[in-house]
Amino acid sequence: MDFRPREAETQVKWVDGTCMLISNETLREVGLLDPHFRAPGWGADVDYSHRVQISGRELYVSHRAMLWHHQGHGGLSASQVYGDRFKWVAAGLKQAKEDLRSKYGPDWRDVLPVPRDAYMGKS
Repeated sequence: MDFRPREAETQVKWVDGTCMLISNETLREVGLLDPHFRAPGWGADVDYSHRVQISGRELYVSHRAMLWHHQGHGGLSASQVYGDRFKWVAAGLKQAKEDLRSKYGPDWRDVLPVPRDAYMGKS
């Protein structure tokens, strides 16, 4: 891979929880990920992004950092738990929609800062 870091950040409305850097100050004020979100935890990062923003803070993605999975094996453990990658994705999509709906109601897409087509898998 030919990754070339850039001295840049982009303000965003939500971040993926795979690799977040959270300040101690934000942790003290906003708290941790909500345990309301069941395994595999999809949707908890969107909920956290929303809570950070309503606290008056901003979210950024750094173009100086990269998460690299050795030999392209990212998600392998989840695939082993759920049987295969497709079952893992299906389980994650289903769980996220159910948990987001139970926390924010049937209009959760209007409340949270995600694209309208987020979590639109077949589940």
